[in-house]
Amino acid sequence: MKTKKSRFYYKPILIIIIGIIFLQYVFLDVLTVSGETVAKLTADEKAWLKAHPKIRLAPDPEFQPIEFFDKSGNYAGIGADYAELISKKLGIKFEIVKCKNWDDVIDRIKRREVDVLNAVVRTPQREKYMLFPAPYLKIPSVIIVRKTVSSNLTLNKLKGMHVVMVSGYGYVDLILNKYPEIKIDLVSDLKTALRKVSFGMADAFVGDLATASFYIELEGITNLKLAGESEPPNISGFAVRSDWSKLSRILEKGVSLLTEEERKNIYNKWIHLESAPGLTKSEVQNLITITLFVIILIVGGFLTWNRMLNKMVRQRTEALQKEIEDRKQAERSIKEAEKKYRHLLENLPQKIFHKDANSIYVSCNENYAKDLNINPEQIVGTTDFNYYSKELAEKYINDDRRIIESGKSEDIVEKYIVGLSEYWVHTIKTPIKDNSGQVTGVLGIFRDITDIKKMEDEKAVLETQLQQAQKMEAIGVLAGGIAHDFNNLLGIILGNTELALDDIPEWNPARHNMEEVLKASFRAKNVIRQLLSFSRKSEIIKKPVAIGPIIKESLNLMRSSLPTTIEIRKNISEDASTVLADPTQIHQIIVNLCTNAAHAMDKNGGILEVSLDNLILDEKSALQYTDINIGHFVCLSVTDTGCGISPELKERIFDPYFTTKDVGKGSGMGLSVVHGIVKNHNGAIFVYSEPEKGSRFKILLPAIEEPEETQQEKILTLPTGSEKILFIDDEQALVDMGKQMLERLGYVVTIQTNPLEALDIFRCQPGIFDLIITDMTMPQMTGDKLTKEVLKIRSDMPIILCTGFSEKINQKNAIEIGIRKYIEKPLNSRELSMAIREVLK
Repeated sequence: MKTKKSRFYYKPILIIIIGIIFLQYVFLDVLTVSGETVAKLTADEKAWLKAHPKIRLAPDPEFQPIEFFDKSGNYAGIGADYAELISKKLGIKFEIVKCKNWDDVIDRIKRREVDVLNAVVRTPQREKYMLFPAPYLKIPSVIIVRKTVSSNLTLNKLKGMHVVMVSGYGYVDLILNKYPEIKIDLVSDLKTALRKVSFGMADAFVGDLATASFYIELEGITNLKLAGESEPPNISGFAVRSDWSKLSRILEKGVSLLTEEERKNIYNKWIHLESAPGLTKSEVQNLITITLFVIILIVGGFLTWNRMLNKMVRQRTEALQKEIEDRKQAERSIKEAEKKYRHLLENLPQKIFHKDANSIYVSCNENYAKDLNINPEQIVGTTDFNYYSKELAEKYINDDRRIIESGKSEDIVEKYIVGLSEYWVHTIKTPIKDNSGQVTGVLGIFRDITDIKKMEDEKAVLETQLQQAQKMEAIGVLAGGIAHDFNNLLGIILGNTELALDDIPEWNPARHNMEEVLKASFRAKNVIRQLLSFSRKSEIIKKPVAIGPIIKESLNLMRSSLPTTIEIRKNISEDASTVLADPTQIHQIIVNLCTNAAHAMDKNGGILEVSLDNLILDEKSALQYTDINIGHFVCLSVTDTGCGISPELKERIFDPYFTTKDVGKGSGMGLSVVHGIVKNHNGAIFVYSEPEKGSRFKILLPAIEEPEETQQEKILTLPTGSEKILFIDDEQALVDMGKQMLERLGYVVTIQTNPLEALDIFRCQPGIFDLIITDMTMPQMTGDKLTKEVLKIRSDMPIILCTGFSEKINQKNAIEIGIRKYIEKPLNSRELSMAIREVLK
């Protein structure tokens, strides 16, 4: 490809100068070629030229003044003169091939229908199909713009501008390779490129000085100028088809023979005019002729220029008409876009407004206007004082001023209280700037996020609940580990105490001491059950129970944990009826209510009163209670003289995780647990409280008749037997104690601390044992696995499973795998003897 550059002249008089150059060439005969030096070629190169007598050269038909075909069809221009000079020096002959245009020239060289191109710029793309001897021509590359552009330009400054260049010219490749970010519009010829810049259809043209100046003067274009030079300059020369490397070397030798004088003569002939010193007579005659010719050229030039100017006026008029139509179309597009934008704003769920720099409303969308109970048009010219309280309006206006002064957007989340309702609003305020960057107003977008905040609050509650559940789970794991070891130890104490009591006569003072140890052991057993119940690790077992002793025991335990400033008063009726309840959960009710009362009296102390009595509700007395039927109840009351509960909080005290205590002083689960236990026992709970006067919690549990078997259990002696029992536990002290206890009841006992050895004994003599009593948690083999192995040997074998605590098994799945009885440690003689007779029966 070629690059084309131009020197820009401001008046059409350049046509005259070109004419003078032509006359000088014709009349003064200043260009002479003499004393050429012929290249010295090798024998191989001479042979090659002999084999190729004609070398086809294809010029660019419209590349004035570099190369072109004149009116007579002759090859002319700077390149033509160089080709003629080289042919004389090398003794070769070029056959000139005429092509339609430069693209046709490139296509032919690619197809090897021509052999040599002239005045060609070397580019990486062209090196794929052409060879390039040393160049011979260097012409500056320039940037041409309209005269309205005041600044000088470089290629770097063309980024983002609309640049036009001629398609197929090598300088295009050089620009694209070095400045790929420049947007280039490629056209088919130089005339079109220059006209686009002249008519404002492009911002700049990049090409070589010679061709551009020639066409500017030829076309009579007057509104263009040279804005700067570009790099690299137009360096060109011969280009040879890629398979003729010998010809490339031959031409390079010819180029090397060019003298500086020869180059200067060709350059001055086509690009620059020099005056000769002195005048001869013939030169004076020639000057007169030239002067007359110049006058003719001037007149003809002005006539031609006038015609060209009319033509340009018509073209410019057409361009202006098109520009006007384009602008009208653009205005229609803008109006359509505004319509779509307005439709979008009106249908957005957000509320949108626009204020000027003085916080005066300019516009708003329908949703914003609805909130203010006005039409969108009515807001124009008003301020926030027209719609909000003075305090709120001042706040909004101060927000606007802060944003206008800072020039930065703000994201604002605010809470508002309207009556008893709470609302949350999210507002985004953004400064509006003009083309100069000056802030001219504020755009606001806001929406009601009350529902989102509620969801976030609910999420926070759920996260708290999850943390509490994880904490309870951790407590449960700890409680389970403690329960297992403690129940084993407690079983040893409890069993040996019972054995000692059997051996101590009534009159011995030590018997009283041992009875106290036995009572303490039973209390410790209940403490472990309460611990497991609190951590959700024990099963709820409801049975007929008198809750008076449980309450007394619980209060005794609570005494040590309550401040001495709190006095505990107990009014426990001995005649209180029996209820169907889980003793551990009754204990949990007392602990939670008393702990809650103690917190209420934490600052000043007070009186904690716990009462228990029977209550019979008939139709009249039942009216004072809600959600309770008539009948016989046991009434438990816990009263304190603490700070009391306000009416608005009283509605929420039974909600899970609701608490008014400081962080670390309560989980908000105490009263919720109490409420759940009471409901699970078909009871009801009521609260009476006044601020600063204290609170009273009243619990009603349905009373039941005490079963006859319960009465009988109190007076019956321990059942005995004579069967053979295999007793297995990994604690040696437990199996020794169990052996003594069972033998005193008449049984024949075999003990084992290793479950695998016990299994071997049973496997050898499965028929001699009537019952197996086994622990659950043992090394080498657990009780449930031992049971499965035993039942494989003898499927009807009665088995009792004892456990201090295990997460792997409970009463339900113990029965499912074939265990006849599931007993929780620590064991006592009555519980164990009753279980044995129940299983063997």
